[in-house]
Formats: sequence, C-alpha cells, structure tokens
Amino acid sequence: MSGALGLLRAPAVAVYLFTITANVNLTGFYATLPTFRDDLGLSELAGSAIATSSGLAMIPLALPMGMISDRFGARRVTTICIALVLLSGLGSALAVDAWTLLAARILFGIGFTGMLTAAIAWLSASLSLRARARAIGGIMPAAGVGGLIGPYLAGGLVDASGLRAAFLAVTALSGLNLLLALTSRPGGQPPPHEPVPARTLLAALRVPVIAAGCALVLIGVITDIVLSILVPQQLDDNGLSAGSIGAIFSLSGGVYIVATLIAVRWADRLVTLRRAGLSSFAVACVLVPVAISNETWAQASTMALRGLVIGVAFVICFPLATIGASAVGLALGAASGVVMLASGTANGVAPLGGRAVAELVGSRWTYVLLGVAAIAAGLWMVRASRGGAGEVLERRHDEPAPIEAAAVEAGP
Repeated sequence: MSGALGLLRAPAVAVYLFTITANVNLTGFYATLPTFRDDLGLSELAGSAIATSSGLAMIPLALPMGMISDRFGARRVTTICIALVLLSGLGSALAVDAWTLLAARILFGIGFTGMLTAAIAWLSASLSLRARARAIGGIMPAAGVGGLIGPYLAGGLVDASGLRAAFLAVTALSGLNLLLALTSRPGGQPPPHEPVPARTLLAALRVPVIAAGCALVLIGVITDIVLSILVPQQLDDNGLSAGSIGAIFSLSGGVYIVATLIAVRWADRLVTLRRAGLSSFAVACVLVPVAISNETWAQASTMALRGLVIGVAFVICFPLATIGASAVGLALGAASGVVMLASGTANGVAPLGGRAVAELVGSRWTYVLLGVAAIAAGLWMVRASRGGAGEVLERRHDEPAPIEAAAVEAGP
C-alpha cells in the first residue's frame, strides 16, 4: 500500500493526469460546442471566437509562463494552472451567456499553457537528462488518451443529463488532479538561473535543434488541425453519416495512442535532428491521398495514417526543443516556453487560417501547400544534422541532470 501511495505522489503522475484532464476539457468542449450554441443562443461567429480564444491565449503567455515557473517554482505554477483548468470546467458548466463562457475558455487557455511549460519543467527537473526524452515524450500518449475520452464523456453526459452535468464531471477530474499535485513530492529543483529576457529566448531559435523542434510542432499541430477541420466536411459531402465520420476519427485517435506509446519506448533514438527531418517528410507523405483525391478512401487513409505520423512527430518535437534549449543554458521553464510559443501560434492561427486558405484555393491545394512546407522543413533539418548541429543533444547521456549538478557543486 505504501508503495502505491508513493507512486501516486510522483510528479510524473500529476503531470500526466494534468495532460489527460486538460485534453478531456479541450476536446469535450469542442464536441459540445453546438450544444453551447443552442443553449446560450450563440451565433456561429461567437462560437468560433470562443473556441479559438483558448488557443490565442497561449501565444502571449507561452514565454512569460515559462519564465514565471523558473522564478517561482515549476511545481507551484503547475498546481496553479491545474486549478485554473478546474475553474474553467466549472465556469463552462455554469456559463449563462457568451461572456461568461469566453471567460471560462480564457482561463482554460492560461491553464493549458502551463501544461506544456511549467508541467514539463517540473517533470524534467525531477529526472536525469538520460530519462527526459521518454518522460517528455510520454506526455503525447497521455494527451491522446484525454483526446479520446473527452468527446465521449462530455457528449454522453450532455445527452443524458445536460451541459452542466458534463462539465461538472470534467471539473471533478481536475479536482482529483489538483489533489494529486498538492500531495505530490516536490521532485527535483533545477539550479537557480538568472531571469531570461524574452529577446534571449527568441534568439535561442537560432540553435538548430530548438528551431527544428519548434518547426515540427508548427507543422504537426497545423496539419492536425487543418485535417480535423476539412476532412469531416469532405466526408459529409461524400454522404457519410456522422457515426461513420466519428468512427474514422476514433480509428485515427487509437492509432495515435499506439504510435506514441511505441515511439516513447524508442525516444532516446528518435529524438535527433535527422529523425525530426524524416518525421517532417512523413507528414508530407500522409497528405498525398487528400491532395490528389476528394474520394472517401483518400480521406479515410490520410486520417488513419495521421495518427501514426503525427503521433511520432509530437513525441520527437517537444523533447528535441526542450532538451536542446536546456543543453545550451536556458532554464527548464524558459525552454518549455519556447516550444509552447510555437504550439500556441499553431493552435491560434490554424483553425481560422486553415479554413480561410481552403476557401481561397480549395482544400486539395491547401494540403499541397502544407506538404511543401513540411518537405522544406525536413530538408533543412536533415541538412543541419549533417553539419553537426545535433551534437548538443548528445550531452544528455554524458552530463548529469541540473539537480545532480547542483548537488555536486554544493558538496555533501
């Protein structure tokens, strides 16, 4: 019993549960957005703006959130962000109009930003450099699990008991998460860093491994969102029922979870600049069927392969940028903030931008443009890896983790 309690107090449990509960909240909200529109009398524009607000909130908050976690402690900031996700679920349950729902989703955006900054910093500080690639990569299957649970949990409860019951259940999950965070062991604490100015963080993007990780985040997130927006519409035009469309997306989600679990197992070998480039090429390949045909077979094939390729890309990109940034001297929270800036930008721009481009040039040409961008990024990554730019990652096997280094410097 004491061993089980000790496991529950591990920082990784709180961080992974945070990932699951945050994604349950996110995907549950997307699944129930039509019901929110009907119940609160929202226009299509108001509903889209509210849905986008959490993603847009990530962009200005990504770098500050990382620096705040370095200044005040990653565990403390992570716990506060879990509380914000809890409040956003409660706010969604009790929303009475567009403004109260908007406030709830902005709170969610702030909390979600902490999931990929402060929480990663807390997890990283608790582990040796050798273990970080797998640990950070493990956030991806946890996100996939949350993404699968969210629509079914929220949608099922809405059908059974209404919106309030659905988001009170989401809130209860966050309450359990908050309890675990409050009772978790502090974990490791990285050595103190001087405050890092934002211009230094942005300058860090000149480091190839950091730039590659951020580029792969952008490509992966934008591709994922654009497919999620355009493919259902095309399948609907082809005469598929809502249940059939949902089954295709569920298959993609299942493949994503399996792919990320396998990729995490081999993360030490996958998290390199060259393999990031190959992953970017794979993203381009997945887009080929939908770029050449509007038929159902093409849409279904791309969605099935999307889970595989995007899953592996996400397992690579976050550790690649975070470990690389930490290796060149950035504090853990600041390093995560750089990656989160890329993710927030993609989440903020892709929903409206992807649809606008598709309306301008058509969905097939939208996929072609995405594929060209992925190929160009992949070529740069592979070329940079041949020039020795990936050597910074090799230090993670030879150098002690920051907490170990701090202990050595402090003496017995």
